[in-house]
Amino acid sequence: MITKRNIGWLEYSLDFTLVFLFIYGVTFKFTGFAGSKLVIIFLLVILNKRRILEQLLANKFVKYTFVIWILISTHYYAVTVFSGHYSWVFLYQRFLFYFECVVGSFLVWFYLDRKYTLNQICMLLVKIFLLQSILIFLSFVSDGFREFTNKIMVVEDERALSATRTRGFSTSVNAALSYLQSLGVWISVIYFCVFKKKERGKLSTIICLLAIIIITLSTIFIARTGMIFCILFILSYLFQFAINNKSFFKTFFYSILIMSCVVVIATNYEIFIPQQKLALFKERVVNRAFEAIETYNKSGKLETTSTNILSNMFFFPEHDVDLIFGEGIWDASRVGRGGKSRVVGSDVGFVRLIFAGGIIMVIVFYSQVFVFLKQLLGTSLGKHYWTGIVCLGLVIIIGEFKEPFVIAASGIVKTFFLILFAFTLTDKSFKNQSTNQLAHAKND
Repeated sequence: MITKRNIGWLEYSLDFTLVFLFIYGVTFKFTGFAGSKLVIIFLLVILNKRRILEQLLANKFVKYTFVIWILISTHYYAVTVFSGHYSWVFLYQRFLFYFECVVGSFLVWFYLDRKYTLNQICMLLVKIFLLQSILIFLSFVSDGFREFTNKIMVVEDERALSATRTRGFSTSVNAALSYLQSLGVWISVIYFCVFKKKERGKLSTIICLLAIIIITLSTIFIARTGMIFCILFILSYLFQFAINNKSFFKTFFYSILIMSCVVVIATNYEIFIPQQKLALFKERVVNRAFEAIETYNKSGKLETTSTNILSNMFFFPEHDVDLIFGEGIWDASRVGRGGKSRVVGSDVGFVRLIFAGGIIMVIVFYSQVFVFLKQLLGTSLGKHYWTGIVCLGLVIIIGEFKEPFVIAASGIVKTFFLILFAFTLTDKSFKNQSTNQLAHAKND
């Protein structure tokens, strides 16, 4: 493995573990708080804090998100005090969003950038998502492994104890974890699109192919959300492949190949599932994953239990002032999950944000997503896989219709920002190339 300096397997394993804990935020019972916070503390101790501060202050995205954090927090504080709700959890979550997701992701990038190239950072992330997918599958087939993880990790949601909705080695569960895992497919596809064959190597190519297949299959053990997103990312790759190679015939060939692999696996899944788990797998896992198809065959309607529940969650404040400025209400993420009911009975991201700070806050907060996608389009990722960035924007929109995924300080947001910093800061060759081309254009 070619790195910026020689990296031994022990040091690589440490780096792998640090990034794994940071993304998944594993909370061990013997620590009492998320592993991502331990990683941030560790990095602050070992890294050059003066250089970090200099680069943080020079980064436009970091500064932009800081301004948004201050604006949103000030607005929400005024609204929640004026309305008399005094709901403070939103302010704490904004603090976590900035310092854990933005600054934390920057610290992790800074640490990796000293040792690895852009190619290797992407491959490290692919391996992390691949390992988690294997552990998710293992959680289903092995009761012992699932019981072991339940003993050492904090269970924030009782659904994490399910034998059919598995979480691998993660504190989060269901749609959030499924969404996060789908980003492993996105990064695997990035690897194919951005890096040439000689840069990838045979082993890395095989790992990415396995990651796309295994991660996509593993989402059926978590939630449908990630499975849909995986399919969208694969389709975006096929479309980009056709554009880059100017050949729809090759795209058609690869589409048939992918469909054939899916058919082969779907018709031979019994090989991978223990005999004593087959009935449970068919009844609970498969039926849940493909509920929409079963419902359509029976009633002619394309719907699921989740979409029916979600359809009743689109409502807004009654008064125009509250619609514009919000009511200063924000429920904790675990409220309504077997506990007390929510003040705002909706899972929809932008609906909850409207009740927090109104349409003003929705526009201001989601402007960060726009800036994030815009900056990605200006990198080598935008040059070689712009359909993937457009697809990611679509995924973010769909996701927010289900839950406030990008509002929370989650592994999803951390992965977004890790990729952003890697392609805007580590990918210096593309940045230099773009600068030279701009200089030549001005001279001409």
